[in-house]
Amino acid sequence: MKKLQNVSMAVAMAMFAHVAIAAPAQQDPKTQVLLEQLQGQIHGTMLAIAELEQQEGRASQDFKYSWTMPSKDQANIGLVLDVNQPAQGYQVLSVTPGSTADMLGITSGDFITKINGISVNSENSQTINLLQNLRGGDMLELTINNSGKQRQLSAKVASLKLPSVSFTVGAADKMLANSDPSSCGNLTIFNKPPAGRDIHPVTVAKIDGERSLTSLKFIKLPGGKHIIHLHEYISDPRVRRPNGIQKSKPIEIEIKANMKYHLGAQFNSKLRYKTKKELFWTPVVWKISERKCQL
Repeated sequence: MKKLQNVSMAVAMAMFAHVAIAAPAQQDPKTQVLLEQLQGQIHGTMLAIAELEQQEGRASQDFKYSWTMPSKDQANIGLVLDVNQPAQGYQVLSVTPGSTADMLGITSGDFITKINGISVNSENSQTINLLQNLRGGDMLELTINNSGKQRQLSAKVASLKLPSVSFTVGAADKMLANSDPSSCGNLTIFNKPPAGRDIHPVTVAKIDGERSLTSLKFIKLPGGKHIIHLHEYISDPRVRRPNGIQKSKPIEIEIKANMKYHLGAQFNSKLRYKTKKELFWTPVVWKISERKCQL
């Protein structure tokens, strides 16, 4: 089976408990087709989850999971490559219109033989990572071969704005069920943090040891101390993360009634190379404001 590599890096996926996808009237027909395919994938996934929970003796209606991703800029390289025969270079199978590759004049049938000065060959087959790790604004230099004719191309990588994604699967949060309605407070990750203070967006990974129970704009919690685990979304180009899953970091917050706590990731540029243990950032509450909390 051929191994293909998509380096357009512009795909976002979302899953929702109640599958309903609303689209504006001016939406591209191809986009609507993709959304309908996503709807079918969600339905199949939810059936599989229900079967697994039933096999484990748990009621599927009690299953809950949620996830959020803030909007962000993504490198838009726009290449689908055949990476099976790196000795000849990576063969271009298709180019996304409007992408960096399209602007450089790369076409289907071209072979990429060098990426930022590093040769593509069978002994150095991981050069595809050079493309995958690029960000918007980075310089990209390629050597292209087509029918024995070589050309050198270079450009800044274009970026594509990905919309925010949030989904919730399963029952609503039961944490507030037995709480005093007058004592709850709110967490929020949707207000844009002050980049001038080197504070960046985050997502909530866990609340008090459990996976994030809601992906709403405001997360309601009963009064008292809570441990919130956050994932950072620092867009500073000086941060070069290692491959793999990034760890979440905890912050303890004393929730007070009718208060809203704005969460973010404080970037420490002096520790920007300390990515292995994630020392380059700290979860913070960057703002506290009043907001009526009602259960």
